[in-house]
This record gives sequence, structure tokens and C-alpha cells, in this order.
Amino acid sequence: MLIEGWQWWSFRSAIAPVLATIISFIYAIYILAYPPVHKKLSMFLLAIPVFYAFTYHLSIAPDYMLSDTFGRFLYIWYGHMSYEVTILEFAPALGKENDNWKTRVKLAWRVLFDRNHKPPPAPTPTAQELKRKDSAQPDSADTTITTPPHHPHHPRQPKMTHTPTGTHYHHNYTYLRFTAHHLTQLILLISLLTLHDQFRSSRYGPPSHNNSQTLNSFFRRLPLSLHASELYHRAHVCFEWTIISLFEYEFYYSLFALLFVSILRTDTPSQWPLSLCGHINTSWSMRQYWGRHWHNYIYRSFTAHTQVVTRRWLGCKRGALGTRLLENTIVFAVSGVMHSLVKRVQDPGGEMWAITWWYVAQMVPIVVEGVVQHYWKKGKKWMGVEGENKWVARGELAVGYVWVAWWFMWSVPKYSALKDDWTMKRMLRRWEKEHGALEKMSLGNETE
Repeated sequence: MLIEGWQWWSFRSAIAPVLATIISFIYAIYILAYPPVHKKLSMFLLAIPVFYAFTYHLSIAPDYMLSDTFGRFLYIWYGHMSYEVTILEFAPALGKENDNWKTRVKLAWRVLFDRNHKPPPAPTPTAQELKRKDSAQPDSADTTITTPPHHPHHPRQPKMTHTPTGTHYHHNYTYLRFTAHHLTQLILLISLLTLHDQFRSSRYGPPSHNNSQTLNSFFRRLPLSLHASELYHRAHVCFEWTIISLFEYEFYYSLFALLFVSILRTDTPSQWPLSLCGHINTSWSMRQYWGRHWHNYIYRSFTAHTQVVTRRWLGCKRGALGTRLLENTIVFAVSGVMHSLVKRVQDPGGEMWAITWWYVAQMVPIVVEGVVQHYWKKGKKWMGVEGENKWVARGELAVGYVWVAWWFMWSVPKYSALKDDWTMKRMLRRWEKEHGALEKMSLGNETE
């Protein structure tokens, strides 16, 4: 969080990407307020300023973390806009009495960054229709997202309601309470991030670690791989990838929540959830970590685009195991490619595809979890564990948290080691190619 790039950054270098971003927002509001006939063409036109801003996102600020977050925000937001324009085909809900440009722009603004936006549900069937169809109440997932109030795996979450004008969050926070919440969170997070920076530079910080050792299998090196120094390094890497990254993103989220709700008053508290990501205590499995916690803010747009491919184009059956596996794999692959593009822009000469493979590999623990949970349910039934046993549920949570932590402690250092190894090999191949070309030039000069 410390600004360390003043020596190379200049205000002039930030003007072009900032202007491109502003143009993107203005055009996005326009196509939301006045839905175009040629929707794909409008998205292509929107991609031009977004791509330019993304290409030069490192020039946006002297702080690398802020610039990096801005670059990732751009492609996530563009995916959201594609979801709004081409899939939801958003159109302002207007009546004859309020059909004017101000109302259109206001309604467009409400969904411009609404990551949980979806169409409102169909009207509830009448009693006669319910009897005729012999059906139960409509699926509540179409109107609200709730969790069972007492299930140990699903802590209580505020509901959200989907309306034609956007998502409304039922946390019942007033302006004053909303401001106090995010201001407190802002101060707390910046304090924790500063404390972490101080800790890293102290003598108690994580020890230096040779990534080449991590290339060798953790299991084949047992028991040497259980050395305290290596475990400390792995735990710290896991902590930075999960907790510190969460703190940084939530810090920026609270900052913008205060800006748009408390200062500018362009939004109301009910239009902003209290956090960017889902609650960390939902991460008792890798599926929960990605689905309910970390990927909470890209879930709808990425999933909707994936379902267009699998269900409309490929004709995959909804709810089938193969369909779910394919859709999850595509979402992780797309997310990985997006991260690779960021790597490409930030370091053109470095290795960019290792992160894509790491994201695709997240399907491995998810599949393993599915198999284990299937047989564990059978095992509980065989052992006579019926219903929701409090102690069994707590044991399941403990095992789940350890499993998630172990996966990150193993996979992230493995990714870092592979990335460094592939980068060195790429640099070596480039050097050999350039060296060979120089030798040919020198031989040619000698023969002349």
C-alpha cells in the first residue's frame, strides 16, 4: 500500500488512460440508457477505449498495487457490460410520464457497476395456477439469495432483491451507519496492511526461499519438505494470496463506497453490499472459496457467458454433472487467460501462461472434494450419524479449512516455481537465438 513509484511516474502519463476510461464509462452509460440495435457492434466500440486503458494501466498511478487493481477492474467491468448489453439486454424500465434523458441516465448508472444484477422474477403464480400445475412455491433463488440461518456451513447473510432498476441489499444501513462501517473498515484495513509491510521488513518476516526446490515434488522430498523454514514460507505465501489480497481489494471497495454513497450521494446504502467478497468463513472448501467468497464479484457475468457457450451453442443439459464440470473449467480458464493478459501487459518478456494453468488446475481440488463429500455422506449414513450433528459439523469445517489452506500452501509456491523456471528457459532460448544471430553476422563480416 506504500507509494514507491514516484521516481518513474508522471501525471502526464496518466492522462491518456484516465481519459480512455472516462470515455468508456460515458459510452457505457449511453448504450445502457439508449439500448442499441446492434448490441455486439456497440460492445466492439466499447472495447476500443477499454483496451487502450488496459494496455497503459500501469501509468494510472505511482502505486503498483493500485494500477494493477485498476487493470483487473477494467476487464472484469467489460465482462459485466457484455453481460448487461448482450445477455440481459438491459433496457431502462420507464413509463410515459418519466421517459426523459435524466431518468434514463439515472437507471443506466444504477446497473453500470451492479455485479449482482439479474432480471426480476416472473410474477408469482396464483393459487389456482399452483393447484393446476401441482407445483410448490417458485424457486427463491430467482428473487433473493439467502442461506439457511442455522446451517454451520452457511453463515447468515443479508438478502438481496433483484428489481428492474438493479440490486437492492437488505442490510438496513442508514447513511450514517453505512459511512461509519466503511470508514472504520478503511482505517482498520490500512492499519493492518501497513503492519504487514512492517512485519515483512522486520527480522521476524518470512525467510528467503529458493523456488527451484519447490519444483521438486513436496511429497517426494518428505520429510525434508516439512522443514519449519519451508512451511513458514508456504504459510506466508498462502496468507498473502488469500488474506492480504482480500484486505487490499476490500480497502479500495470501502474507499469507493464512501465516495459514491457518503460523499457524492449518487447511490444509496441499499445499492451497495457491505463487502466486495463473500465472508471468509464460507471458505470451508475450494468450491466455496471460489464460488461464494473470492469470485463473488465476477460470478454472474462470467457464469452467464459460459452458459451461453455450453447450453445455447453446445446444447449441454442443464444440471448434468458433465455440464457443471465443463462450465466451471471454462470459467477458471477464462479467468486464467485474463490474468495472463495482465502479465503480458505488465511484463512482455516474462512468462505469462503459468497463471492460466494454475487457474485451470483449481478444478482438481473441486473434483476431489466432490468425490470425498459423496463417499463421506455414505459413510455418515453407514455409521448412523443422522441429521445435523453439531460436533460432526464442526469437525467437517475444521477439516475443510485445513484442506483449503494446504491447497494454497502447496499450489501457489508450485506455480511461482514453475513461472520462474519457464521464465528462465524462455530467456535462455531468446539469448541463444540472439547470440546465434550475432555469430552469423560476425561470420558474415569476416568472409567479406
